[in-house]
Amino acid sequence: MKKAFYITIALIAIVLTLLSQARLSAQAVHRDIRTPEYRQLQEKLASGWNTWYNNSVASEVLLPEAFSINLCFSGPGVRTI
Repeated sequence: MKKAFYITIALIAIVLTLLSQARLSAQAVHRDIRTPEYRQLQEKLASGWNTWYNNSVASEVLLPEAFSINLCFSGPGVRTI
């Protein structure tokens, strides 16, 4: 039982060693996604009110004008600078 276990571990180690020595690389893919339809979709998506500013979920931004409304929370006794 122990002998079979050690043989299995040795075979796994050999296979992993051989795989690490092989030079595997991904196939290069060339995509031309800058079509007129793509640009039109990007312009449509990047407009209007949304939470575009990732650093604050309490901020609404109007694109493409870049106008922002920030919601700030405060409580009694909280002093802000």
